[in-house]
Amino acid sequence: MNKLLLPLILLTALSAPLSAQTPATADKTHDVIRYDLALRQDSKVSDRISEAWNKELTSATDNTRGVLNDTYNVLKAQSMGLVSSTVSTIISTGVDILFNALKSKKPEWRKLVEKESVFEKKITTIKNVNDFYSQVSTTSAMDPSGMSFNGFTCLQMRGPDTVIYVSTHLKDSELALQNIIRHSKFELELDTLIFNPKYCDLPNENCPYSQRQQEFSFEDRGVLNLEIDTKITSSWINQAIQVHSNQELGSFFMKVPINKPDLDTDGVFRFIRGRASNKVSDIEMAGDCFIVPRSYIGVRDADGNYSDCWGTGEYMVTMNLKETCTVTPEFEANWKADWKRRRTSKQNISRQLKQSITQNLVQNGKKCLVTVLETPYYSFLEDVKLDAKSLRK
Repeated sequence: MNKLLLPLILLTALSAPLSAQTPATADKTHDVIRYDLALRQDSKVSDRISEAWNKELTSATDNTRGVLNDTYNVLKAQSMGLVSSTVSTIISTGVDILFNALKSKKPEWRKLVEKESVFEKKITTIKNVNDFYSQVSTTSAMDPSGMSFNGFTCLQMRGPDTVIYVSTHLKDSELALQNIIRHSKFELELDTLIFNPKYCDLPNENCPYSQRQQEFSFEDRGVLNLEIDTKITSSWINQAIQVHSNQELGSFFMKVPINKPDLDTDGVFRFIRGRASNKVSDIEMAGDCFIVPRSYIGVRDADGNYSDCWGTGEYMVTMNLKETCTVTPEFEANWKADWKRRRTSKQNISRQLKQSITQNLVQNGKKCLVTVLETPYYSFLEDVKLDAKSLRK
């Protein structure tokens, strides 16, 4: 009977409103996690590209820019509207509770530690983001003029505290600009990286017997690796009315191994490009990406003349944050004590059940912000008052 009731209990808990949480649950602010992914849009790169073009093609003239001024103003006015979208879902990977008796076997402990030594989080825009370029083009689908995309920032908060902050921009060195003009590819450069191991997601709490109340320990886990993998995709239609949907244009990857000596005196890792007090050398982002193809949007001007025209480009950004660590020889040698502590802890029940994940896309022609909010559903077992004995039946 209890086996039949369990799915109903799960559904009841998932449908309960936030207001049903107990005061004790509401106080656990550090288990409310927020991610903000913002896409930068400005004219800095576009201005530098124009300068590079003038140097590259000093004899070239462009007499077509004024042909579609009136039409462009209409198109731009339409594309500058506010677009917002919200997706709310309840994600349940199940409440994984182990009832097996302690077997005192090191392989079991090792397998558990390896699972909680990896954490990954994927953040993506819900739909295509408009306006990779600030203006339409009468030249071609790959015209880099007016590029407005200029990198991204990503912020992770645990309650009121910052866990990760990363900021990037497009490289605008002479070599990088030539890469855009001659090969239609751009590169990203890291401006700032801030990472607070105290509030990181390791050990991963989505494992049985993991202990979220424990902070990351360099003594137990050794090197803490932060990896950021970002992919850019695009959709467009060409002049032959061929639709290309969600095509990957390129990716960027960065891996930063962090040791305890790399932290500032307050226990936070900071890299700020050009700062003399950086504890590590320059951190580079590997990879490159094709500029976004413009969709064909042939139009008529004010005099009724039909001309070829290409739009401002649509793209999507997907970021994968990954944290990994190892196990020090000292921690492994003391595995029995760690296993016993986990078994006797009040936090034995895995917190895999999420209250919700909400993503918001806000676009106004200059800024795009994606927000992901995660809230563990602590009131689940408190509300239904289940214990391990009843779940076993």
